[in-house]
Amino acid sequence: MAVYLALLRAINVGGHNRLPMADLKALCTERSMGEVQIYLQTGNLLFSRKTVPDASFIQEFEDALEARFAFRPRVLIRSEGELAKVIADNPFADQPEIDPKQLLVFFLETEPTREGLEALKSAIKDGEEIRLIGKTLYVSYHPHGIGKSKLTNAVIERKLGLEGSGRNWNSVTRLLELAGGF
Repeated sequence: MAVYLALLRAINVGGHNRLPMADLKALCTERSMGEVQIYLQTGNLLFSRKTVPDASFIQEFEDALEARFAFRPRVLIRSEGELAKVIADNPFADQPEIDPKQLLVFFLETEPTREGLEALKSAIKDGEEIRLIGKTLYVSYHPHGIGKSKLTNAVIERKLGLEGSGRNWNSVTRLLELAGGF
């Protein structure tokens, strides 16, 4: 069985789209998603599966989430191998001065267009840096910190014209560790 990461977008943030993790885990068990492990309260779900989750799997999972919780979070899936590649490809790895809490990995639904990427680059202020590798956008928020950045998830999505879900570097590396323990 292979291990996959499901990233649920915009749940349990600021009191909106409340999704209790015990209920999420129960739903996954009912859907025969194999072994399930949840990391933090922000929609990081590891599960095992014999077959690769395709678009119909994601659609059915989003439908089930909406039916159970009365809102529809977007679900992005990455395999354990894809997650390992995201870590290996970190374009900021040679910059040890970057605090891992200030490095955001933004998982996108698809690769953005050149126009979308240029629009995003035009929104960058105050020293933030971005690097795109495939469907993964790396965003370094130094020197001012992630909480003070104007380059928010909403701005990234609007400029790229794509939905995605961001996690800080510490969470990304921890998720790969957990995936290796399945």
